[in-house]
Amino acid sequence: MREIVLGAKALTKVYGKDGSAVHALRGVDVEIQRGSFTAIIGKSGCGKSTLLQALGGLDVPTGGQVFLEGQDLYSLPDEELARLRRTRLGFVFQAFHLLPEYTIRDNILLPLMLENQKPDREYLDFLVERLGLKELLHRQPGQLSGGQQQRAAIARALIARPAVVLADEPTGNLDRRNSEEVFAMLRTVASEQHQTVVYVTHDPDLARSADRVLQMEDGRIVSDWIPAEHPDGGAKSDRELYQAQRRASHEFQAQLDVLGQLMQEQDYAAAQEYLQAVSGRQARRLVLVDCRHPVLNALFNVKAGAAESRGVEVRFEVNDLSELPFDPADLTVLLSNLLDNAVEACEKAPQPRIIEVRALKEKSFFFSVRNTSLPVTIRDGQISTTKPHPELHGFGLPNVKAMVQKYKGDCAMQYGDGWFQFAGELPLI
Repeated sequence: MREIVLGAKALTKVYGKDGSAVHALRGVDVEIQRGSFTAIIGKSGCGKSTLLQALGGLDVPTGGQVFLEGQDLYSLPDEELARLRRTRLGFVFQAFHLLPEYTIRDNILLPLMLENQKPDREYLDFLVERLGLKELLHRQPGQLSGGQQQRAAIARALIARPAVVLADEPTGNLDRRNSEEVFAMLRTVASEQHQTVVYVTHDPDLARSADRVLQMEDGRIVSDWIPAEHPDGGAKSDRELYQAQRRASHEFQAQLDVLGQLMQEQDYAAAQEYLQAVSGRQARRLVLVDCRHPVLNALFNVKAGAAESRGVEVRFEVNDLSELPFDPADLTVLLSNLLDNAVEACEKAPQPRIIEVRALKEKSFFFSVRNTSLPVTIRDGQISTTKPHPELHGFGLPNVKAMVQKYKGDCAMQYGDGWFQFAGELPLI
C-alpha cells in the first residue's frame, strides 16, 4: 500500500449560527495516497470545494484535523501554514490567477521567487515542453488563450514539486476541446512525475480519468470507487456502455499519448519504464509496432503486453496509419474491445495461442483480429466469411458495431469456443 500523504479526520465546517447554520462538511474522513489521482464529485453545494479548501489549508474547519505528510495543518501558526502552502501544496483554480504584469515564465516561477529559490532548469524545461508552453514563456497572460493560461497555472502549481496539487474545477472556464486537452496534459505530467493530485469536477468524463472517485452529498463522502475496477460505471444499455467506455478511454488515451511520444522519439528505455509504471500489472514488454500513429502504436503495445502475461502471443501486420481521419478515442474503444475479446477466446484454445492483428490503410481502413485460420477477406469492398456471421454480442461488441456504423463502414465476425475473428472496413472520408 502506498504512503498516505494527505488526510482528514472527523472534518466539519459550519457557516453561520443557530437556525441559519449551514453544515458544509459533516464529519469527513479521507486518506489520499502518494502518487494518486483523485476526483471529488457531487452536485453544487454538496461540500466538495469546501473539502478541497480545507485540505489545502485555505479554509479553517470548524472541527477535525487535516494532516499533510504527518503534519497537522491547523495546529501551525499562520506564518508557518502560509509557507507550507507555498512549498508543499500546489493550487489550480477555475480562474487562472496569473499576474497580468508578469511574463508567463515569471508567473510559473513565482512560488520559487517567494522562497528565494533558484529554479531547476531541467525540470522547468520538462514542464513547459510537456504543457506546450515553450514558445510562450516571454508573453504576458493577456496574450494567451484560456487553455494556454490554464496550462501556465498548472506549471506554476507543479514547479515547486509539491507533495499534493489541489485543483478546483481546473477546466471549468474552458470549452470542451480545451478542457480535454488541458486535463490530459495535467494527467500526463502527474503520471510521469508520480505527482499526487486531488481535483474537484462536475464533469463525469474527467472524473472517470481518476485513479479513485469520491462522491459527496450533503457534506459527506457517500461513495468511494475506482474507475478501473468499474469501467461501465453501472451502465446497463449498449448506448450507456459505449458512452462509459469512451469516457474511460480518456485516461487510457492520455497514457497512450505519452507512450506514443516516447516511442516516436525512439527512447525505448523510457517507454518501457513508463509502460510498466502505468500498466505494470498487465504489460511486460514493448512490441515496437510502428504504424506512424502514436496512439495506436501505444495501444498495440499495452494490449500485446497484457495478452502476453496471459499466455497469448499477438502478431501485427500494419502500414502507415498516421493520417487516419478517425477520432483516436473511438479507435481506442474499438480496437481495445476487439483485442480483449480475442484474448479471452484464445485463452480457451490449445497451444500455440496466437492472435493475428491487421491494420492497413489503403483505399479504406481495413482491420482484423483473429486467432484462427478460418479466412476473413475483403473482396471488391465487401467483407466475406466462410459462413454467415452471428449478431455481434458480448461485452463491448455492440459498441463495436455502433462504431463501425458511425463511420459508415462494414464488419463481419465469427467466434466459437476457443476462437474469435473479426474484420472491419471504414471508408476514408
